[in-house]
Amino acid sequence: MKKLFIFSALILSVSLSFAQTWQATIKKGTQTNSVKLFLKASEAITNQYLNSLEFAILIPATVNPQPEVKLLSNSISHLTWEGFPAAKQVSDETFLGKAFKSYYFRADGSNVANNNFPATEFEAVEIILTGAGLTDVYLAQLPDGGSTGFVNFYLATNIKADANDVNPFYGSGSFNDGKGYSGESYVKLTDVDLPVNFMSFYALKASGASKLVWDVENDINNQYFEIERSEDGRNYSKIGSVNAKANGKSSNSYEFLDNGFQNANAASVYYRIKQVDKDGAVTYSVIRTLKIDKNALLNLFPNPVKSVTKLSFDSKTEYKASILVRDISGKIVLNKAVLVNKGVNNFDINLQNVAAGEYNVTLLSPAGSENIKLTKIQ
Repeated sequence: MKKLFIFSALILSVSLSFAQTWQATIKKGTQTNSVKLFLKASEAITNQYLNSLEFAILIPATVNPQPEVKLLSNSISHLTWEGFPAAKQVSDETFLGKAFKSYYFRADGSNVANNNFPATEFEAVEIILTGAGLTDVYLAQLPDGGSTGFVNFYLATNIKADANDVNPFYGSGSFNDGKGYSGESYVKLTDVDLPVNFMSFYALKASGASKLVWDVENDINNQYFEIERSEDGRNYSKIGSVNAKANGKSSNSYEFLDNGFQNANAASVYYRIKQVDKDGAVTYSVIRTLKIDKNALLNLFPNPVKSVTKLSFDSKTEYKASILVRDISGKIVLNKAVLVNKGVNNFDINLQNVAAGEYNVTLLSPAGSENIKLTKIQ
């Protein structure tokens, strides 16, 4: 009788351990444009580790342009994410009767020492979204996994698959239809505020001044820009500001003229743009460098360059020209015909098949020629 009691207790213990299930939810992240995925077990779990984790983030297809959706941080160290930091798979889906983009993430767990998980939620990963406006974000399970079969929530430990098939999601904004993998369940997070995305930023010389030109996306919640200049590339000070256009457009172009450019006590100056949202969130552009040389009108960046550099300059007229690249012996290694437009011009120079070394780049026009030095590195 004693042996039978012990055996029955063992079966009961195993049955209870296999009854455990997991749910997931999403919440606002540490940044205005990030969300966090949380997991919660139905009961405390001991001596197991996460062997597999899959989930899908959905963004309305009406968001144009679509944001970049990437992993920002991983709180479960033994998980290895396929395609990190990007999503493993992106697909077009129909969800709630509307068109959506699905960003599917998948991770496998290495064979590590077993862990203990409490019956309370904990953070799994944080996801950042860049390059779009205010948007709703969904953590979703589509019928039969959607068009790819992978738009779902799945979790398994080294013992068994544990995702709650009937009610996979919990928390504010969650809905479970009770149909599991064949149904449609989700967690909705509203108004994720995505910051301005700098598409380009150029520093050019123009009639004794420097002309800064930049293009942005997601200009909807922008309040203003501050232009900052440095003489050492480390310490920056504000030299001006430009208000947001507030014209209802998502994409806009801006410019600023720095008339004090050549008064700097340095061989070069450095520029960056500080963008400030209406809620105070800040985004910085990349840094551009401009050499103080009254006779030079051309700019190259990057310089030095590994493969492709961009020749930039400002023109008052339209004309046909040629871009010549010569090595130190004077041999032409590249000759490119271009049409120069009035205003800002940017021409790509592909040096991928050119040997490392020092070169001279010449813009040959009907009015004469302009030269600038270029360094090619491996």
